[in-house]
Amino acid sequence: MENMSLDDIKNFATVKKWSENLIEQWGDVPDLDKRIGALVDFVNYVERDPDKIVEECLRQSDEGMRIKLKARREIIAEIAEFEKEHGGRRAGNHVRSFLIHNGIAMSPSVEAGV
Repeated sequence: MENMSLDDIKNFATVKKWSENLIEQWGDVPDLDKRIGALVDFVNYVERDPDKIVEECLRQSDEGMRIKLKARREIIAEIAEFEKEHGGRRAGNHVRSFLIHNGIAMSPSVEAGV
């Protein structure tokens, strides 16, 4: 995958959904481009587009969409690596927000001494 830009990523359905949900929830979101920028950094880091990341974590079942637990564990690990190497906890939280707004519940691990 070629590196994605802020303008590129805004065209993905999952990013539009996230942005619209944030605006609906909070009204004015002055740092929206910064949040989306953290997602740009993450998708470039993992070399997958945002729609693909969400697709990998969900599956259709008789009861509706379900989270693929193994895929969720893998994405949680990728976010942890990304935080250490690139953006810190705040950038990771923006990525988690993106996933949560697209139906993927995140369960951060408990860190001792925090």
